[in-house]
Amino acid sequence: MKNTKAIALIAMSAVALSACSSTSPAPVASTPAPGTSAPTTTVPKFDPNKKVSIKYSFWGDTDTKALHVAVVDAFMKEYPNVTVEPVYIPAEYLTKIQTTFTGGTQPDLINFTANDLISFAAAGVLEPQTKWIKGEWDKENFGDNFERLMKAMEYNGEIWALPRNSAGRTIFYNKRIFDEAGVKYPDSTWTWDTLIEQGKKLTNNSTDPNKKVYAIGFQGEISDISASYIWQAGGDYFSQDGKKFIFNSPESRKALQYLHDLIYVHQIAPNPSVYTNGTPQSLFMNEKIAMHFDAGSFIATMQKAKFEWNLALFPMGPKNRLGALSPTSLAIPKASKNKEAAWELAKFINGPKGQEILISTGFSAPVRKSILNDEKKYLPGDKFKVDRKVALESYTDHSGVKPTNPVWTQTDTIIKKYLGLYYLDKNGKIDESLKLIENEVNAIMPK
Repeated sequence: MKNTKAIALIAMSAVALSACSSTSPAPVASTPAPGTSAPTTTVPKFDPNKKVSIKYSFWGDTDTKALHVAVVDAFMKEYPNVTVEPVYIPAEYLTKIQTTFTGGTQPDLINFTANDLISFAAAGVLEPQTKWIKGEWDKENFGDNFERLMKAMEYNGEIWALPRNSAGRTIFYNKRIFDEAGVKYPDSTWTWDTLIEQGKKLTNNSTDPNKKVYAIGFQGEISDISASYIWQAGGDYFSQDGKKFIFNSPESRKALQYLHDLIYVHQIAPNPSVYTNGTPQSLFMNEKIAMHFDAGSFIATMQKAKFEWNLALFPMGPKNRLGALSPTSLAIPKASKNKEAAWELAKFINGPKGQEILISTGFSAPVRKSILNDEKKYLPGDKFKVDRKVALESYTDHSGVKPTNPVWTQTDTIIKKYLGLYYLDKNGKIDESLKLIENEVNAIMPK
């Protein structure tokens, strides 16, 4: 098929999946307003009376799978002539999705992070959704989506998907460990320096593994935590026009050295090798870490916690306290034979009914403003004992979308490779790591 080489390149570099403008974490201009004139070409219409079968792919743990299946079941109840086959891929998602493209068996509706979406769109294997979005745009269906999430779906003058979900990144903290250490709970006054100062009080460097406690743990994805701190220091990945890779900067150097120092100089965060015996999330759940930095989706997991906990914003960095967003998108392959039915399912998932199912467990924040602001629908107080204000503020005011550049998937793999080695090495040199990253990414940047 066309563009097989391009897709193969994407998949080879995408060894793992990571759950504003295209190159900046700052909020972006609004999407087209309701009432935008429809394209002059005829928009294919969905026929609810026609019997069709489509496939819908997604990743996640078993709880996440149950939510997707619930959304699919609700859709089929409303559209009984459409049969949707869930395609659950719990591991190596991108690699396996690439295999379906090269084999011509790709699902009709595919979940991608927005970052990977643009790489596949640039490869020419996805169907632009602009014609449907502009042809059916109205307040009830689309105008309620967050502008920067819609903007993250754009590339080369087209909109390639509807957003499915997203979530801000926050600190999850264990109240018991704070209380026993005599440390006040983290709040908006915390800075990078406060994190070090108070983190030393929270850390127990006992040689007894049963007593050892770290102040801070990070989500396993290097790119997410690094992006947050690089932005907080004032750095970025690409120039505003997306044509230049600017990762090797004093700001990035400051941020990444800070993270390295938390591990080896201040000794308040675990060496990544510790995670071979458990994920950062499991260490926090087992009370081996006082604070865990993660996406808002971790709220769902924390409902099972046996200790008191809450949320706090990221400590203030030199420039801001941004956390990285990786919104998930709903893409339709160009080769799908049932694009109209796939589009109807995408609308349903993005719409109020689908969103209310996805947020019911705290798995994610909604992509629609009205649902996010409805206290009875998103994190209702009678169901979730959590600081809802912090959850909303981290998502709406202190977050940025990771780069949506055509070469992001390959770039992310290169960054993970060298930063992974850097964080594992006590004597790692950030200047050397940044130079290696810069050389490899510049080699794949469009000339």
